[in-house]
Amino acid sequence: MCFIEDDGKIFNISQRSVIICCILGLYSGVIICYCTDYWTSNSRSPVQELAESCKKGVAINVINSLALGYFSCFIPIICFIFTIYFAFSNGKIYGIAISALGILSNLSICL
Repeated sequence: MCFIEDDGKIFNISQRSVIICCILGLYSGVIICYCTDYWTSNSRSPVQELAESCKKGVAINVINSLALGYFSCFIPIICFIFTIYFAFSNGKIYGIAISALGILSNLSICL
């Protein structure tokens, strides 16, 4: 496959690169799904600790919930960074689009 970007350069993107980008997006979606399940499930320790801190007062609840929100975003952001980097190195902008479709198709089922 050949694609032309805005400045007139022609890039050859193989089917192998497209498949790699799609699989990378699918795995990234699975990792994000498991992280979301861990940080938001009632049976896991982060939510149980937040529920315990609600009994102690409003200020502690706000601080703990902000910290929980910041921690829960760390792994998905790292996952997005690696996915974008490797998808761009394999398939340029088209690779990023294919990996984003892999992430979105997986997350709609998992979440």
